[in-house]
Amino acid sequence: MERSEKEKILDIFNALKGERILLLKGEEGIGKTYILRELCDEASKRGFCIYTKYSETPREEFFYSIIESIKKQMPSLRLGVIEVLSKKATDNLSTLISVISVLASFKSIMIIFDDAEKYGREVIDGIFFLLKSLQESNLMVIIAYDENFIGENLRQLFIKLKELPEGIVSEIELSGFSMDDTRKLIKGMNYDLPEYVIEKIQNATQGNPGKIKDILLQMKASGLIDKDNYWVGTFEDLPRVRSRKIAQMDLMNILSEDEIEFLLYASAYGHEFRADHIAEIRGMSNEKLVSIINSLLNKNIIEERENSTYKFSRPEYQEIIYNSASSIKKRYIHKRIAEFLEKSCRCPETIGRHYYLAGLQDRARDYLLEASEIKFREGNYRESYELLKRYLEITPEPEKRSLYMAIDDLIKLGKYREALNYVDMAKKRMVDEIDLRIREAYIYYNIGDYQSAERIISNIEEKKERDEILILYYLIRGGIGIRRLNLEEAEKDIKKALDISLKLGDGYLIATSYKELGNLNYYSGNLEKAYEYYLQSLNFYERIMDYEGMSRIYNNLSLIEINRDAMKALDHYQKSLIYADMSGNIYLSIAIRLNISQLYFWTGRVKEAEKEIGIGFELSKITGELEIRHSIYSYLTDIFVLKGDFDNALKNLDEAIRISGDMGATFFRDIYELKKKEILAMMGRFEGEISCDYDRNTIMGINYDLYNSIILLYQGKFSEASSLMDEALSRARGRFTILDIIIFEGNLPLAYLLSGDIEKFKEKYDSLKSMIKSLNIDFLYLHSYTPAINLLEGRDPELEKEEKFMVENGLRFLLLKTYIAYYRVSRDLNILERIKNIGNEIGFNYKHFIE
Repeated sequence: MERSEKEKILDIFNALKGERILLLKGEEGIGKTYILRELCDEASKRGFCIYTKYSETPREEFFYSIIESIKKQMPSLRLGVIEVLSKKATDNLSTLISVISVLASFKSIMIIFDDAEKYGREVIDGIFFLLKSLQESNLMVIIAYDENFIGENLRQLFIKLKELPEGIVSEIELSGFSMDDTRKLIKGMNYDLPEYVIEKIQNATQGNPGKIKDILLQMKASGLIDKDNYWVGTFEDLPRVRSRKIAQMDLMNILSEDEIEFLLYASAYGHEFRADHIAEIRGMSNEKLVSIINSLLNKNIIEERENSTYKFSRPEYQEIIYNSASSIKKRYIHKRIAEFLEKSCRCPETIGRHYYLAGLQDRARDYLLEASEIKFREGNYRESYELLKRYLEITPEPEKRSLYMAIDDLIKLGKYREALNYVDMAKKRMVDEIDLRIREAYIYYNIGDYQSAERIISNIEEKKERDEILILYYLIRGGIGIRRLNLEEAEKDIKKALDISLKLGDGYLIATSYKELGNLNYYSGNLEKAYEYYLQSLNFYERIMDYEGMSRIYNNLSLIEINRDAMKALDHYQKSLIYADMSGNIYLSIAIRLNISQLYFWTGRVKEAEKEIGIGFELSKITGELEIRHSIYSYLTDIFVLKGDFDNALKNLDEAIRISGDMGATFFRDIYELKKKEILAMMGRFEGEISCDYDRNTIMGINYDLYNSIILLYQGKFSEASSLMDEALSRARGRFTILDIIIFEGNLPLAYLLSGDIEKFKEKYDSLKSMIKSLNIDFLYLHSYTPAINLLEGRDPELEKEEKFMVENGLRFLLLKTYIAYYRVSRDLNILERIKNIGNEIGFNYKHFIE
């Protein structure tokens, strides 16, 4: 029986144009796996197909198994491409991505991930990394799942898929068989049933083929169908459809007591198990083991893997068998398995898990703690923390190192608020130790509560502390110094931290110190030096495979790379976002989205910008980190201003000012105060200039002059505005990012035009256009000036084209500025009326601009 869904998927695969990621959903028993295997066979006729399904293996093994599958299907690759690429890659996932990239250059590729609802977080993150990396390849990825069992991991993947280009992801839901197909299925299984029974089965199962088979099995087990597959019941005898799991219990009834006992141990052991281990634990003879294994293979209860390893043919079988035992029996079995593994393997995580499930908490503790420490040393902080949570759950008085490790795990994962809970727990259980206080200060520093961080480190005596404490001490003090613009002292502190970390050889702290030196030079306007430090930091983060650190550095490199090539900067942002997602650090993911949204917005991709900032804003309400929140409100202000919604712009800016003030982030607070006065000037509610206490050659001093020049512009003092803006921009070049330069310089042509200097207007427009072209981007302000420039140069103004762009994106204030520039060169009275109408509607003080 052909399924229409299969044909639809094959049509998409054969075309491979827009849709490349397919979410295939359907309830258990609907036939997903059967269809997927058929799909894979069909796809292999014109391309290459990789089918994989859930297995209880770590992330590295999961992706390695896919590489091995490719090797088996294409033996010619074994000693060629894969080995070469493996040497260049840092892990199996990177190797797999490289291999698929090569294959996709000459073949259409289909990758199928079946049973996706069962995948762990590490594998799900890896799949998303693969999707992001290969979204433009000649590749289709199918993610199949049971819609009734979607967990948090798969739900997060679906949210992240919204970041991909529109139209790339599609969904298909598998439906049940038609009545005719149900008849064919029942007949194909050699059952001879009356029509009313078939109709009853169809109605009860909704055409779900798995449920149809189960109800037939149930009927046969209860004697309603005889041994020759004939119906011998009555209408009243028709059974109700039970849940699939209970229906499968009928299949379990065919097992002998010895087989059930063997499977009980196997189900407790895991989805995959060593048959010889089960035999040794139970004291079985080899002959009996062989007999049971052969019987279970014949009944399709288990499947053979490699090296005496077997697995349950369906996960439900393992669950049904395991749940059939009493709690006492299960605890006893887990105890036996743990005692066996203690003698036969060095596997603290597995031993600890079995003792935990056996209820033997005293024997589980040490193994769980040891396993957590191993994961921490490997840099797998998420699994380290999950093991540690289980340890802490059964440990009334946890030792100091376990609480410290929980705090360190959560710091690495960016879950700072949760880490503070363990800080409080540690305070109740121990004296006020310097190790705990410095961790607490580091957490406060990372969530932007600089005052709390300063209060803690102010009590630390610098000359008396160990190097491990001093590194964090100097990093915190230096980082706060950067944000307070105490740059000389900050540089001394961070260089001290770097010297100590180099002496200790701690890769993470070396990378962090280089990163902070990069930040310091970035805020000082030394962008080239900042870039060098960031690259040094990236080198160390890559050595230790710190995804969070790599994400932060790619984000920072983007801020500088935008001075050279905006598309390369966007590529860095995408890498940064992928690594942020892989690290599990939501806070970092939000920060990067904000930077991407800002780049999208100013380059004219307004709807994409609003989508990204919307996701970031919603996530930020959950996390509550202050530094993220004030940045979000600031970015929202920019959007509201160009949309002409000044009231909402001011509301968001007031929030940014309040939060940055509460944090003690002087630099950001002062910038936001300047922005506020700019908006008030637009509305005709601010007169005069802003006094500046900073040296005019510092970053903040230049900012004051630039904002003052824009305020002069909106006050109608056009000559003063153009002169001050031009001079301040000359000081900003090479010290501000190019995006910041362009945002300010976007006002300069208008200032000269309004002052009556047409030649300067054209000169500054050409300069702006040349700068933007060199960066390989579009820019909103170019749209605003194009009609006026075209009119001056005798071309079609294309005013309607630019109007349409701005109206579609809701950019009313930008449209107003477009009309102002166009009116100055055309003196078109219709345009004048539009200026007045929009100006009155949005509350803009336009009178200076039309005189």
